[in-house]
Amino acid sequence: AYLSQAALWRGDPQAASTLADRAWELAHHARYERDFIRAARLQGAAALATGGDFDRAFDFVEERLHHALGRARAVSDVENELPALVGLAELARRRGNLDAARELLKDVWEPAQRGPYPLFHADAFNELASIERAAGNTQAAIEAARQAYTYAWCDGISADGKLCYAYAPGLRAAKAHLDALGVAYPVLPPFDESKYEPLPEVEINPKDEDWVDPATVDDI
Repeated sequence: AYLSQAALWRGDPQAASTLADRAWELAHHARYERDFIRAARLQGAAALATGGDFDRAFDFVEERLHHALGRARAVSDVENELPALVGLAELARRRGNLDAARELLKDVWEPAQRGPYPLFHADAFNELASIERAAGNTQAAIEAARQAYTYAWCDGISADGKLCYAYAPGLRAAKAHLDALGVAYPVLPPFDESKYEPLPEVEINPKDEDWVDPATVDDI
């Protein structure tokens, strides 16, 4: 499932779809609820990202995302509920139902802020920017894109560009909106490594409880 998400972020929906299907199959082994939810959501997200506009494809997207949303809400799995809502909002927009798309996003704002979930917040504002652009509401689209950029910035990018602690897919989407709208990017503080504690150095011990001495393999 995480490989599927990574493929979506790389812009490879075909790989994401294959991996999401595999995640759905594997979920039936351990039968953990969140594995089913995550896999279903990613199946829908990957199908939506292929860019098709056929009713059959959209019906599949809707079924998978609603499946994930219902199960996520039943177990308070906010980390899958919010992206499912954003995906359903995109689906509604692409079907031409802008009011329904806005209504779906209304369920995102408060829990995304409370979390906080800046990545989901950025995705939601990027979708809102798409909705407002489709509606011809230029100023609302600009404000949404700026918000998306700000949330996607996270801890930022260093002044020399070598260190990136921003949400790159969200930032790219926000930049695309702002470029299309002819608006400058928000000026945000760059990542400053001196303000953060360095990551701890951790030595991974290969001889843990599951380690098998290769010299004894023939004896097993």
